[in-house]
Amino acid sequence: MNNNNYEFLFEEIKKSLINSWKIENKIQNIKTQNLLCEINYFNLLELKQIKSYLKNISTINKIILKNISYKSNEYNLNFYGNLKILPILFKKNGLEIKIDENKCKIFLK
Repeated sequence: MNNNNYEFLFEEIKKSLINSWKIENKIQNIKTQNLLCEINYFNLLELKQIKSYLKNISTINKIILKNISYKSNEYNLNFYGNLKILPILFKKNGLEIKIDENKCKIFLK
């Protein structure tokens, strides 16, 4: 095999991998999912920061406050796409999320 054949082979492998990734990580924007999440915070500035980071996550459709208590709020998170993708998006936006069935805890990284 000469160099041109290797380049062609690697280019085809790259295209195939990218297409597989797109299918596996596809974010559909038709159906939404809900997740009940608790946010624990030390002060109001930290809560504002967390909510600001949440607004930067494009797959989140709505954040609805369900319950308020001292240093802990509960929200209904309405989002598009796969639940498995959320932790990755949260990390990229300075947040951590722990998911247990249909409940979660959100906090700063």
